Order: sequence, then structure tokens, then C-alpha cells
Amino acid sequence: MQKRFDREWAEFERRLIEERATKSDIERQLNDSMRLLEEERISKITLQRELESLQERLNRQGQFEQPNQQQEQDITIHGETHVTEAQPESRDWIISREEVELSDGRSLGTGGWGVVKEGKFRGSKVAVKQIHELILSPHNRRLFMREMGIASRCRHPCLLQFIGATNDDGIPLFLTELMDISLRDLLEKQPLEKADIVAIALDVTRALNYLHLNRPPIIHRDISSANVLLWRRDKQWRAKVSDYGTANFMRQCRTINPGAVIYSAPEALSSQQSPKIDVYSFGLLLCEMCIRELPVPHQTRDQISLITDRVFGDLVTSCVRQDPAERPNMAEVISELEEIE
Repeated sequence: MQKRFDREWAEFERRLIEERATKSDIERQLNDSMRLLEEERISKITLQRELESLQERLNRQGQFEQPNQQQEQDITIHGETHVTEAQPESRDWIISREEVELSDGRSLGTGGWGVVKEGKFRGSKVAVKQIHELILSPHNRRLFMREMGIASRCRHPCLLQFIGATNDDGIPLFLTELMDISLRDLLEKQPLEKADIVAIALDVTRALNYLHLNRPPIIHRDISSANVLLWRRDKQWRAKVSDYGTANFMRQCRTINPGAVIYSAPEALSSQQSPKIDVYSFGLLLCEMCIRELPVPHQTRDQISLITDRVFGDLVTSCVRQDPAERPNMAEVISELEEIE
């Protein structure tokens, strides 16, 4: 009897020791798992902070800014190639709000990201674009400042002259030279002579050619008759392209009048974007000048058939091909127009 008791007691002690060991192993495994989870949580927090830091740096730097780099740029202006050296970014375009006088009259126009009014800056008449208050945010303000830096570095006779912009806590003001009329408003009033169509088209293509030959290329993305502004040289209309260098800001901030959508290339909403997007929009713009009708999506062929001048019709057709690779570049379009001229 005693021997049986001793055996059972020994078996009990052995099982107890095993259970204690098992419990110890479970507790150790549990502690290890909790430690790993904590390390993973800390790693996720660290990674999130690093991602936020990188995003902030990207927002500050911008797509086209290349600070602390010097590089040469080959820029074609009126068929001639000029080599320019990129300069470090400066903020000399910032102006004081107190120097801007806004007129009390009607607005000159309303766009996707602001309203344009006539004003005065240091005694000269200027166009003043006020940014819509509802689109303002810290991110959009940073984006606006970056785009103004791009606009301030663009210099070409066929680009609307950028004068400066405010950089305080108020609603941003964007100042440019004042023009006579937009191409859209003129087309609503009267047809264009062939010589005027060629002159305006050449001015637009030369401006876009300049932008496209920057390094990296500046893609306008918003070519339309509302963004082509006109002035008179003797008896002929001449053109300047506006809203260049602000494409990224407008793309994120557009709220009303998305008129440029009707000029958009098929690939405009994809990631495969190139300067050929502007070539497509220019083709529709040229068609509009010829027939005095705004582009109508999915009716491009019908509208091209209304162009009575075969040379213009052929040029529009080549610019609006579905495959971007089959479209001409701006230098080639300029050559075509100069032959008409």
C-alpha cells in the first residue's frame, strides 16, 4: 500500500513539475510575443513619422525645384536655341499687400482657382488674381508658393509677364501684366482673319515650346481660349499664354468653371503624362479659332470637318491623334505654322 502511494505521489510531483515548466514556457512565450508587438508598434510609429517627414520635405521642395544645383538649359525661342544657366531659387517675387490697389469695378474673369480684377501696383495697371478662400489650406499655400517660384523663373515674350504675389496670412494675390481681351471673349464677338489665327497660334506654340524645353519640362495642362490673352500690335492680334507654372496648384484647387476639361487629351487623367498633352489641347484650340466653337468631347472629327482651310485642318488632325507618340512636338508645329505664315 505504501509503495503504491509513493508511486502515485512521485507521479503527481513529476506532473506538477512538468505543468510548472509548461506554464513557465507559456509565460515566457507570451512575454516574448508582447515584446515583439510593442517593438512592431514602435516601428510603425517611427515609420509613420518618417513618412510624414518625407512628405513634408517633398511638399517644400516641389516637383520642379532643384535648389543648390546649377545646370544648363537649351531653350528654343523663335526657332533659335539659347543656353541658359539655372539660378538658385529666390523669393524676390514676393510683394507687399499694401502696394496693391484693387479696383471696385467688375471682375475681368473667374477661373478655377480665383477671380481676376484690375488693379494698380506701384503706379502701373495690372491684373490681380485673388485665390478663392475656400480652397486655402496650409498644404495649398505651400503649393501656391512653390508654383509662384516656378512662374517667376519663366521668361518668354509669349508668356504673360508674372509680376509677383503676396506671401502673408491673407488671401493670396497673384499679379500679372494687364492684357486687352481673352481669346475666348474675342471669338464670341468676331471671326478671326487667317493672318490673326496664324499669329496667335505661333505665339501660343512658341510659349509652350519654351516651357516644354525646360529641364524637367513644364507641362501647362490647362491650355484653353480663356488662358490665351490678346493684345494689338498695329492692326494684328498677338497672344500671350497665362497660368503657366501653376498647373499643379490648379489641378488640386480647381473648384468652379472646369472649362479646360473639354481641351484635355485622352491620357490627361493617367500617370502617362508628357508635353504631348499640351499638343492635343493646342490642336483643339486651333480648331476653335477656325470654327468659333468650343471643343465638344467625342465630336472632334465632326468639328474638324467644319474647318474650311485644309492646311489648318491637317495640322489639327495631327495634333489630336489618340496616341501621344504620333502627335508632333511643339517645334514641329511651329515649323508647320511658319510655312503658312
